[in-house]
Amino acid sequence: FELEKNKLYKYKNDIKLTEVGTSKNENEILQEINKHVNGEIIDFKLYDSLLLAAFKDGSLYCLHNDDYSIKWKIELGDSISAPIFIDKRTAIVSAYSGLNRSLIFFIAIDNGTILKYIRLKGNVYIEPLLYKDTYLLCSSNSLYNINKENYNIKLIFKASGTLTTVPVINNDTETIYVSSSEGNIYALDFNGKQIWKNHYGEIKTNSLIKDEKIIFISQTNIVFCINKYDGTLIWFSELKNNAFDIRLISNYAVVGCFRGYLFLLDISNGRVLDSFKISNHSIKEIKDYNNKLLVKLEDGKHYITEIW
Repeated sequence: FELEKNKLYKYKNDIKLTEVGTSKNENEILQEINKHVNGEIIDFKLYDSLLLAAFKDGSLYCLHNDDYSIKWKIELGDSISAPIFIDKRTAIVSAYSGLNRSLIFFIAIDNGTILKYIRLKGNVYIEPLLYKDTYLLCSSNSLYNINKENYNIKLIFKASGTLTTVPVINNDTETIYVSSSEGNIYALDFNGKQIWKNHYGEIKTNSLIKDEKIIFISQTNIVFCINKYDGTLIWFSELKNNAFDIRLISNYAVVGCFRGYLFLLDISNGRVLDSFKISNHSIKEIKDYNNKLLVKLEDGKHYITEIW
């Protein structure tokens, strides 16, 4: 298919914004953590009044969020390379030995007790997905099903490339959608049987489902909309800007981009309805907030705006 060429956007600068707060940005939190703990931080997550910080050397810290004092610390041994996943009061952390083997730890946040650990092949780069009583976990090119109650693990699918995004579930048909580094998107049932496969290039954002559509952004910053039943292309839109987040709100796809640019797309045909300049800081997260838009910027500021 041919990409849209020489398309011009007129950015509106008079958008009405209401600032609702400023939180510490990621760099500020990392600096605070490093004042108390030295090491290369892979990921951190806030949970109630606590902060979990995972380090590349395999150590996991639980800090008090107000003064960054240490509540507990555990050594997982192998290198941590994946984000922390929190399910209620349990943290799931993946550590990699470098010998094509990973350990998946289930840890009680209250006291740092290791509730269970599981060995599996490959390296875990992305956090798991919780669906009903099951965790779906990608390790290298393999998709695993882990029972939440008894921790039984089952290999259900192997792709030809590394699985690169968190799996997405279509609740109506219980179909799993995963994407891989060679650019394929796979539709699977819970036994791992392939329903369809199609090639759209490597994906940058997690896929979103709306009615019969799956919408996502590629590494080349193209928004794709495909049919969830057979993987065929419905429409595409070339953004010409580095995108960081996309949300489906009502009948719109809202895309947050580099240096504060915001795009509003019609999900029926992919046409850009409006484009806005929010700030000189990049948009890191977009949420629906009481029929308005909540925008989080990289400097930690949050704005509410109404754009439709």
